[in-house]
Amino acid sequence: MVGGGLTIGGWFAGAVIANFVGKARSILEERHELHGDVADMLFNVEASLVHLQTVVDVAERRPIADGTFTDWLQMIKKIASEAEELLDDFETKRIQKSLQNKVSGLLAYLMKNLGLVDDDIWKLKTLLARLDKIASKAGNILDLLKLNDSEVALTGFLPKIQPVFLGREDEKDKLMSIIFPSLAQTEHFASSKMQEVQWGTAGVRVICIVGEAGVGKTALAQVIYNNPNVKEAFDLRGWVFLSHKFDSKDFFKNIDHSFAAEQHPFDSEMGLEAFQASSEHLSSIIHNKRFFLVLDNAEDNLQREWKTLSEKLTEGAAGSIVLVTTRSAVITETEVITLGTMPTDVLSTILKHHAFGINTKNHLESTGEEIAGKLHGLPLLAELIGRLLRRKLDEAHWRNVSESEWWENYGDLATTNPALPSVTITLEFLSDHLKRCLGYCSMFPSSYLFDKKKLAHMWMSDSMQQHHEFVYESREIQWFDELFNRSLIKPTVRENKYIMNEKIKEILALITQTGCYTVEDSSRPQANLYGFNHIAIHKGDFDVSMGLREHTKARSILFFDGQRTIKLNAALATILPQPSAMRVLDLSCIESKMERPPDVIGTYSHLRYLDLSFTGITMFPDSFCGLNHLKVLGMRGCRFREMPRAMNKLVNLRYLYAEVCTLSLIQGIGQLTNLQCLEEFAVGKLEGHRITELKNLNNLGGYLCISNLEKVSCAKEVSDTELSRKMYIQKLVLKWHPESASSDSCMQVLSQLKPNGNIEDLEIQFYMGALFPEWIADNRHFTILRYIKFSGCKILVKLPPLGQLTHLKILILQGLEQIQCIGEEFYGSYDRVFPSLEELTFCDMKNWHMWLDIKQTQIIPKIRKIVINKCRRLSDLPKSILGSLKELELSDCKEIFGKTPNCLEYANILRRLKVHNCLGITINFPNQLLASIKVLNLQNCEVCFQGRNESIGSLRIFLTIGCHEVREGKKKKNTYDTQLIFSPNIEDLVY
Repeated sequence: MVGGGLTIGGWFAGAVIANFVGKARSILEERHELHGDVADMLFNVEASLVHLQTVVDVAERRPIADGTFTDWLQMIKKIASEAEELLDDFETKRIQKSLQNKVSGLLAYLMKNLGLVDDDIWKLKTLLARLDKIASKAGNILDLLKLNDSEVALTGFLPKIQPVFLGREDEKDKLMSIIFPSLAQTEHFASSKMQEVQWGTAGVRVICIVGEAGVGKTALAQVIYNNPNVKEAFDLRGWVFLSHKFDSKDFFKNIDHSFAAEQHPFDSEMGLEAFQASSEHLSSIIHNKRFFLVLDNAEDNLQREWKTLSEKLTEGAAGSIVLVTTRSAVITETEVITLGTMPTDVLSTILKHHAFGINTKNHLESTGEEIAGKLHGLPLLAELIGRLLRRKLDEAHWRNVSESEWWENYGDLATTNPALPSVTITLEFLSDHLKRCLGYCSMFPSSYLFDKKKLAHMWMSDSMQQHHEFVYESREIQWFDELFNRSLIKPTVRENKYIMNEKIKEILALITQTGCYTVEDSSRPQANLYGFNHIAIHKGDFDVSMGLREHTKARSILFFDGQRTIKLNAALATILPQPSAMRVLDLSCIESKMERPPDVIGTYSHLRYLDLSFTGITMFPDSFCGLNHLKVLGMRGCRFREMPRAMNKLVNLRYLYAEVCTLSLIQGIGQLTNLQCLEEFAVGKLEGHRITELKNLNNLGGYLCISNLEKVSCAKEVSDTELSRKMYIQKLVLKWHPESASSDSCMQVLSQLKPNGNIEDLEIQFYMGALFPEWIADNRHFTILRYIKFSGCKILVKLPPLGQLTHLKILILQGLEQIQCIGEEFYGSYDRVFPSLEELTFCDMKNWHMWLDIKQTQIIPKIRKIVINKCRRLSDLPKSILGSLKELELSDCKEIFGKTPNCLEYANILRRLKVHNCLGITINFPNQLLASIKVLNLQNCEVCFQGRNESIGSLRIFLTIGCHEVREGKKKKNTYDTQLIFSPNIEDLVY
């Protein structure tokens, strides 16, 4: 039997109470009321704070069975919540009074108790008296707990651990041999057996990976999906996360969106609004293209749509693959790979890898073997426990894990759910704040993809410990990384998207008191929502009673689905509580649209996080400008006619996510001096929209695009923005309109836009100056600059000496139409040219015809990849640079091959070569190139292989489309419309 549950949600109580007590002392002293009984109460509470904090901390990592203690803990939580609300009310009055009197931010903060009245002081004293009564019992409660030092939670942040795939090598090889049938034909390509194998004769092939939860189905699919050879061989890749709440319309839309996102990466939240999909659209996306589609976590409901889907998929090219992960074979007549549980010796290997990394600790191996025997054959559990063990590599800690009471405490429950003990032990050793953050994740719907920053914003907004100081990289990001490092949150194939394993979610709901609940359309009985602070509503129809109207203490409400709701605004007005202590409100995942948000939101004075993205609203109510505590505001995908003039009164706003057309409507945005994120600022000519609005936004960080720079009226305005003082900006884009900028004004403006020396990425678009200012290549100023892109700079005639930038790794030059020659001015005068450069791309440079080599005394030490596209006049490549390349991509630039010998003669160590769209000239492939190359990708070109079969030594992939081969000494041509040759030695091609 399970005696009580691990509590989650009380850790913050001690910290909030300590903050409240400090604030109470300040207020009472300032008003000369700190005397008599009030002074005694305050002294008693302050003396009890250490005991109180300790008791609350211990409560968060122990199973609680004592009802008296549980009641005491709930009272502490309740008082902490009331204390925070009271302090919020005080802060709201201070902000409103300072805005009314136009007091400066610093002065207003110093006037801490501005606007308080006698009724406020009475509330403070009453709450202090209740706290005194409860805190007096803290010492006795502490004695009852019988603390054990060995159970103290481990803390500390480790570097992020990259995902590792272990234990399924045989299944991986089998799956690869199904995807690439030629793998089974021969062990290696003999020089005389360079088969001209046609890519598959079958149409779409369906493969199912079948196994119970936690055996590694998704992990195996991710390894295959991300394999470099799969990326090379398929025109389209897509991954769709399925959930038990299956909707036909969403299903096809998600497949379309997944394919489109892989082709044209964009912010997925913005993309959903613009991407209008249907099942008919799918056919056109995949028409005559070879695709690789993963349907992850499929259930029986997939069968309903399979006939329609399979008909659409036949539009794809032969050899396309659908890979399905499922607990049971939901589709008949498919090739099946079954993943069973793993034997103890394999689990032990996985456990030790995650526990030790590359180290070995012989004295711990026996303990590791004991633990591996308790993991019930699931690699997920081995990874969880392994990550727990690596926190502290000593035998006492490992013995505490091995001998934990939780291995035996669940009885029969552990038989039906073998992951219970392992997950519980992992939770027991989590620090308190991490338990709370993990519990918060448990309320999201099945297969929900977490956005790292969005989740961190929610945690920050709900936190009872408020950030008063500027913290750009918040501790919440560290918490997220910590959960990721422990494998409690898993990465997905989508960049910056994560997911929680369903097995862990189930167990969290079973054994913890998270304060979180998901309201669904399922048939299970609905809980009393008054016991939950964080609620996710995942229903098709919101026009039903959910008992939320009077739940005024709810701190987070998130809405999902709602597609059957007819009058969304009216439904939400009926559901949302009033009044409310809500901190987080997210409407961005509602599928129905509304013109305006419910007015009741304007009364949520404690609100910190409000996401209205993609709701279809066209107006932002004036009342929302009174949400003085608001820190995060999302308005992506919304199109407004105007914005309230009082928007600049949201003085605590840190993160503002909206399209530039929305941001440009905000009058005087420069008054929001706490802003940390403003993705794009479009310069205007009217007062309140000029570039000078950026002057006081010195907390801006991360990504910033300054557009419409042609509207700057004079260079003095630019210098007043003090861009170099914005030390937290990491990625900067400077953008002019391509048709409106003059050369002289461009050069004057850019000369004044020198950013801070800490930026990592710099992009300049449609700059119409003939030259760049000297700061562009100032290696003494830019100490970590790693990425530069110049695009659309059509009258630029000379490149700056970028070769002297010490840390530059990636350089992209695109659309520089007047550049004719690249040489010494580009490299600079140092002996080590581009000392860190790895990738160099030239695109659409129609007048570029000469690329001079570096001097004999110079080297480019780390260059490994060059991409050249649509540079039709370029006639040769630098020989010394070619000699160190590992990857070369040439497209629509056939003049490069016009000389004899051509540039490929000097590519001595090339491993990957891609040549596209170079018809009209025969490209000779020399013997030494064919002997070293691993990946050869040819499209729409005419080639001649010198030595042909006899020269091929290392070739792993040979992919051609529309390629003509000329045999040496013969006039006959072989034409390959589509062919693929694979070596069985499938390996990750990392150079």
